[in-house]
Amino acid sequence: MNQISTENTLRRKSRNRLNNEPSDGEIVFSSGIGVNHEPEVPVRFLSYLLPIISAVQAQRRSIGQVYIADKGAVRIGQNPETVEQNTRLTENLTRAFIEEFFPELDEKIVTAREKDETKEAEEVVNSRRQLISRMIDIILKHKKPAIMRFAERRQNGGDIRTPLKYMVEHGLYMRDPVTDDQRLFLVENPPGFENSKIAMIGGPSEEIFYEVRRKIMREMGVLGQQPNLQLFSDIGGLPPYYSKKSDIVIGQSIEKYDVKNFLDGLNRQLQYDYLILIISCTENPDFDIMTKEESEYTDKDYQTLQSGFDRLKSFLKQF
Repeated sequence: MNQISTENTLRRKSRNRLNNEPSDGEIVFSSGIGVNHEPEVPVRFLSYLLPIISAVQAQRRSIGQVYIADKGAVRIGQNPETVEQNTRLTENLTRAFIEEFFPELDEKIVTAREKDETKEAEEVVNSRRQLISRMIDIILKHKKPAIMRFAERRQNGGDIRTPLKYMVEHGLYMRDPVTDDQRLFLVENPPGFENSKIAMIGGPSEEIFYEVRRKIMREMGVLGQQPNLQLFSDIGGLPPYYSKKSDIVIGQSIEKYDVKNFLDGLNRQLQYDYLILIISCTENPDFDIMTKEESEYTDKDYQTLQSGFDRLKSFLKQF
């Protein structure tokens, strides 16, 4: 069984929060995935699964949920056909990666798509839109500088409410306690975990959205409901579901690389994500070099990394 340490996948404060949770408590560990605007999915996306995997391994009565914001991608103007193509590939990749490297978690990591408004009652759609409008009003009332700067950079000369809508919707994907009508959330809990505690897991790019969510929860939190647990990882400093320069995408051959020249060709953040991914593919659960500088890697370290890289390359051939 491949075992991933939360030491590598979660920040210290997040590990402490997780360790303080009852080991027999039911938790849904959930991460949101965006959809690339290009018809491609980066291999690096797989690294974003690792924090959920390590959390599920650490918490006995839990389930991992990877939800894909496919309808949201279309709402902000992405091509529906490209969104559907990338969403299906993301679902297939997730399922295949778990089956290949973590088969014991085959039924404990699930994927979900965003709710389809066209299949919902008009009353629900209208109530959700009214809720989102109130959430935007809260952000505009406070005008926290960091939040407003983020929104203004994405305003593109239009209405500031448009990027703010995208930002506040994160709270409905993440099922924050801002309403007692669960129909208004954009994602459902997995079957059997409908009333379980939710622990959101995100990378550094999620921090600004967490600030938005906290501001809204402080003003709109439903009496008697506790905020969701929020855990952070350093994986995904550059969101791994959007391809960046020097990223490898699914379908692109990496056969010509050995692990050293592959990693050497990446910038520091991409290297971090790929390194943790490659380590997760090794068959040595005790192997850990994340605390070492690259100059300290031994020949044996590179041999172990190469074995994980070879397994990753073999896995990717099916796509």
